[in-house]
Amino acid sequence: MPLPTLRHLLFPLAVAVPVLLAGCATQGAQQPGMTATSLPADSSYACHYPAVPGQPTEGDGSYGCYFELHDTTSRQKLANTPYELVVFKSERDRTVLVSVDGVTDDQGRSAFVRTAEPVVIGQVRFVQTIGTGKASRAAQMVRPTDGGFVPFNPYRIAGCGLTHEGVSDERGYTVSLHCETQSNVKVEFYRKR
Repeated sequence: MPLPTLRHLLFPLAVAVPVLLAGCATQGAQQPGMTATSLPADSSYACHYPAVPGQPTEGDGSYGCYFELHDTTSRQKLANTPYELVVFKSERDRTVLVSVDGVTDDQGRSAFVRTAEPVVIGQVRFVQTIGTGKASRAAQMVRPTDGGFVPFNPYRIAGCGLTHEGVSDERGYTVSLHCETQSNVKVEFYRKR
């Protein structure tokens, strides 16, 4: 059996390096069920890559992906919809690594965000925005017993002259209410029946 040539040894490396640099992370790099790449396709928190030509890019790092905003009830993609996308340092450390206020494209896609580490689901908040202005508020419904989020729960959010009723997303988040100035925002979560 002939010995492998240098070309045969380098080819697998040449294929593997771009794959690792292109997206959020390979599923082998993180615990199963924790990566943003291992979610259903109709999840707003599923990590998609590579970047689409002409897609805006935010952040720095060798990991990156974009997200697709879905309606919390119909699960349909929300095209040309204002959104707020925040990637935090970790689920517990809410230091913002990347923050984007934008409008989804005609396929419901966000900007492509880059980070130094793989994106983990708990780091991301990706929600529709209502209103205009720099002051924003989004609420997350969590269980008082263990701090776990409560998905797909009816709510009402009101502030700065705006009111919105909806259903929380799969991570328990409401829409983000954007106001011209800092305002009191009232959120009511309703009991599911």
